[in-house]
Formats: sequence, structure tokens, C-alpha cells
Amino acid sequence: MKTKLLNNGTPQILYDIDNSCVDLYDNFTNLIFKDIQEYYDEMTLIPQWVYQTGIDSDSAASKDMFNNWVKEITDEKYYKHLFLADCHNLIGSVQNRLLSTITQVQIFFRSLENLKPIVLEKDGCYWTSGENIVPVFSVLHDLIITMYASLDLLAKLSFQFENMPNDYSKYRKMQCKKILFGNKLKIQKINFTGTVFENSKTIKTIENLRHELIHNGTWESVPKVHYKIEAKEVVEKFIFMPDFLESGTLEVAINRKRFFSSNQKINEKLPDLCSEFWERVLTTLNRLREFDYKAI
Repeated sequence: MKTKLLNNGTPQILYDIDNSCVDLYDNFTNLIFKDIQEYYDEMTLIPQWVYQTGIDSDSAASKDMFNNWVKEITDEKYYKHLFLADCHNLIGSVQNRLLSTITQVQIFFRSLENLKPIVLEKDGCYWTSGENIVPVFSVLHDLIITMYASLDLLAKLSFQFENMPNDYSKYRKMQCKKILFGNKLKIQKINFTGTVFENSKTIKTIENLRHELIHNGTWESVPKVHYKIEAKEVVEKFIFMPDFLESGTLEVAINRKRFFSSNQKINEKLPDLCSEFWERVLTTLNRLREFDYKAI
């Protein structure tokens, strides 16, 4: 798996994830427009601002302009298209975050591979820190944060599917606006088994690493890359990972939670961590894609 991640190509599962997201665009469209031909007939009549302003830089219109346009609406079909654009934007955000994870993984491994530590005469294990390891840790931290952001977005997406408006006589607010991954128990209709919402060590590990980065800056006081020298050659480079309980939570003792007694290396754990993350993401999207929300 590590070899595949080092390649420039994209693993098949990322294509499967993207395809599942594409199907969800149609699911939202079918939920909002009971007659799909109505949607296609109206698309040629809907002005661009409905699908762009407040969402995309293709529109330079201001908030005040947007609000004025919404106030001027006299036809209910515009409210449907406005809400559909918001739902489609949510799926687009999910796609963008998930597809960026493979690039971040590949950049991390390339940065670690290209790191040139000082080669010393004596065999042994050493470490390097400071400016030269910044690219390695920057992309690693970005990856963990992106993975957790994807969990937030999947929670929003799932909750929104379960809480679609019944009428569009006005521009409706999305029910998922305040939903985050921590609110996952509010998602009631899909089977959690195998999804990102099921309790698992992998998802909990991602969650706790992200919380350490956001709330405490990093998961050790001096970020460092360790390396092993044999016969004046660097034979291994690695980054230690904090100790975790089997549940995926960090080992904690009073004020301290950065213990490294297990000798786990995040560069060795990362391929499996990403693989299970992507598998659970795909299962989640497929559950959303296959669920009959019209029956709710």
C-alpha cells in the first residue's frame, strides 16, 4: 500500500468515492424536484446567480445584491433551485476535501523521502528538527485536519438528506448548518455499520490527532524526524506516533498525553489509516446513495 501511495496515480477507491458523490447530486435533485423533467426544463431559464453567487468566485456579486435578488423572487421554482445549489455545493465540498487527501499523502511520503539529514560517522538513531522538517510536518498536519473536516462534511451531508424541506414557498435554510461530526448521533436513518460514524479505532485516532493539532499545536513539543544510520547510509526515516489506547484515544496521565513508549511510527501506520478511512467514507456515501429518503 505504501508503494501505491508513493506513486503519482490515484487509487481506485478515490474514483469510487467520486462516483458515489456524483450520484448524490442526482439524489438531491430528485428529492427537490418530484418531476425531474421540470428541473431540466427550468434550467435554461434560471439566471446564473442562483447557482453561483455566494458559492463560487465566478460571481462577483455582493451579499446585498444577492439578498435583493432573493427578495425580488415571485416564482417558487427559484427557491427550489437556490436550495438545490446549496445542497450541490455541500457535495462539492465533500469531493474536494476527500480527493485532496491522496495528494497530501503522496506529498508527505515524497517530502519524507527527500529529506536530507546530516549523515554521521557512527551508526545509530538520530533526529533532525527545525526548518528542514517543516514541509514534512505541514503536509502531515494538513492531511489529518482535512480528514477530520471530511468527517464534519459527511455528517452535514447525512443529516441534510434526512431533513429535507417539504415545501419551497421561500428560500429555506439548510438544517445541517450547525451539524458537525460530534453530532453524529442526530443522524437517525442510516445503518452506521462500516461507515465513518461507527465507533472505530481508526476514526477515533484521526479525531484525537486532529484535536491535538487544533487545540495544542502539535503532538510533541519539538516536532522531529528520526533517522537510522548504518555504514554511513541513512537506512530509515520515521516519525513517532503518540501512544493510543485500543479505543483510539490518547494515553493520558494528569497533564501529560504525549507518550511514545509503543515506538509506533506514523509513516508506517498512515497507509492503513488512510485505507480504512477511505473504505469507511465509501461505505458512508453508498449508504446515502442507496437510502430511500422519499420514504421518510
